[in-house]
Amino acid sequence: MSTVSYTEAGENLASLRDETVSTREPVALERRRHESVLIVPIDEWNSVLETAHLPAISPAGTAKS
Repeated sequence: MSTVSYTEAGENLASLRDETVSTREPVALERRRHESVLIVPIDEWNSVLETAHLPAISPAGTAKS
């Protein structure tokens, strides 16, 4: 995952968006004294949300009775 400054992201938003979509890799935006955020392709984000709702799979031999 790459990281860019808030200023750099603002100056290059279109190319940053295109790169994120083509590589499927999120990009972290950093701003001094602020929490970082991510730019993530929407279908990747939807996959994360879908996966988060799946039940945990028990390892073999430890199935619940």
